[in-house]
Amino acid sequence: MKTSARLGRGIGWGVQVAATVAAVSFVMAPNASADITSVDVEGLGDGDAVVGQLYYLTATIDAEDGLGNKPEVTFLNGSKCLGTVTLSSASQQARLAWVPTKAGRASIFAKQGLDKDWVTITVVDAPAGSKPAPQPSNPGCAAGEGSVDTGSAGSS
Repeated sequence: MKTSARLGRGIGWGVQVAATVAAVSFVMAPNASADITSVDVEGLGDGDAVVGQLYYLTATIDAEDGLGNKPEVTFLNGSKCLGTVTLSSASQQARLAWVPTKAGRASIFAKQGLDKDWVTITVVDAPAGSKPAPQPSNPGCAAGEGSVDTGSAGSS
């Protein structure tokens, strides 16, 4: 009887360790991430963006996360969060309305999980007397968003 009690404890301990390892692996697993294949500014044509005009930022993603979930994509202009949107299954794109508010260079980042891609454009002042488009009401950014590691140590 002593042997079976020891065997039962050993099996119980083994099952408990296996369950703990599985739980920790699940919790510690990184978010599934799809690859961003491109970032575009729709409506730009071959020219520059204009302050006060409406554009659509699009990020094309190569797949869903493999679990049937639709990934969320966060768009940023430099370190300023512009909004977070869910990937459209039909087009494999995330799309966000954007109205530039100042002239200069704009580095538009799309970030999904650990993946990121970007495009840099020039924004010019609107002609005198032009009426700016209203600022879009975009979904907010997730907690902790608002900056992206660009991978460079250059000046801003």
